[in-house]
Amino acid sequence: MAVVVKKGAPKPDISTPDAFKQALINAKTIAYSDPAAGGASGVYFAKLLERMGIADQMKGKTRHPPPSGNSANLVVAGEADLDCADPFPAFAGSASRVQGEGPQTGGRAERNLAGN
Repeated sequence: MAVVVKKGAPKPDISTPDAFKQALINAKTIAYSDPAAGGASGVYFAKLLERMGIADQMKGKTRHPPPSGNSANLVVAGEADLDCADPFPAFAGSASRVQGEGPQTGGRAERNLAGN
């Protein structure tokens, strides 16, 4: 999973499972693809929130993009503090990427700074 924040915003600490969980809890709003729309990253991330025990806590502060939309656009527009998505879609505007280990995914996570 990639964690996207608006260009110039502080980068959340995602270095450990606890740090990643705390970054999600600390965010005022989060964005990810709507699992009801069937997108693999949205389904995966919703299940990840359940495994972390914070799914109910995240419901009131979760935003989903419109069908076929890019959830990173919600961060760029200021509608979400951070986005958790597949690291491969084209992000809105200019982006810089800092890679770090993804403790919850067993693979690589990327921090993308989306902006225009």
